[in-house]
This record gives sequence, C-alpha cells and structure tokens, in this order.
Amino acid sequence: TEGDSSTLFYTISNKKEDTVLVIEVEDDKVVKVEDDTIYALKKGSTTITLYLNSDVDNKIIINVNVKEKPVDKPTIKITNKVSKLALFEDYNLTYEISDKSSVVWSLSDNEIASITTKGTLTGLKEGKVTVILTSKNFPDVKDEMEVEFEFDVWKFMDSIQNENILVQDVTAYGATEAKVK
Repeated sequence: TEGDSSTLFYTISNKKEDTVLVIEVEDDKVVKVEDDTIYALKKGSTTITLYLNSDVDNKIIINVNVKEKPVDKPTIKITNKVSKLALFEDYNLTYEISDKSSVVWSLSDNEIASITTKGTLTGLKEGKVTVILTSKNFPDVKDEMEVEFEFDVWKFMDSIQNENILVQDVTAYGATEAKVK
C-alpha cells in the first residue's frame, strides 16, 4: 500500500570478496529500495531485479503491486435537526464534520424552501422537503433531515413587523393607515 515499507531479507552464500548484490527497480516512481528497505511510493506495478555482480545471468525477479492508500472519509451530522418549521422564518442549521472539508447544503424541492450556502433554511410554501448536507470532497458522505413547513399566522405577522413592512391595504376594516410597532 502507498506509504508502506518492507525490509528485503536475503542471504548470499559462497560470497566472493568483490561480490555485490545489485538491486534494480523497473519503475522508481512506484517503489524505491534504500538500505535493503522497499518503499511503496505510489499505486502501480513494477519489478525489482536482484543479481550478483559476479553472476549477472542468475537473476531473481520480484513482481511488486502497490495499492492506493485508502482515504479516510469524514463523518458529517446536522446537529440541530427539526421536523416542523413555520413558513417565512429563517432557521440556521448547524453541523459537525470530522475533518475540515467544505460542505454543500441542498434541498429536495427548491419551491418549498430555500437554503443558503451557510445553512439558513427558509420555508417558501407549505409542504415537506428533505435538507441534505454533503461533504464537498466526498459526495457520498451526507446527512439528511425532513422538514415540514406550516403557515403560522402569528410568526408571519411578527416577521412582517420585524422587517418594518407597512401594511397599507387595511381599509376594509375602516382604517386608512397601518403603522408598524
């Protein structure tokens, strides 16, 4: 596996004084051999050939296959899940991710709700929607929650007042002007 190393054990019998073990690597981008240790550098296949300088016709060929190092996938979790929210109310979602990768927020239905890149969820009309939080680097790492949006007249009126929206068409009730508190 990439990043691993292994010691090369060998014995030379009937060694002559000037005899040296020759080690040749076919693809030195896949493995390297230093001080009798084989280092796996990157995914791929290569051969290591061993022979004595005094006997070049007698070779040992070792086939080496280096596997890709498995990547640790992060875990991800929406930490403040809810099942119901009022329409037109902003709800700030929070999350935890085990690494420092970026996240992507998405929805199953953008007509029922909207969500910002920072996780602010707003209901646009009544209905159910699935909120999906995904790791940007690992699209298969995700967490989900289903939310139902309901109309709450009191929260709606509060949101209108909080945004200083002047309601002008109230003449049906005998008023000529409406003021925001």
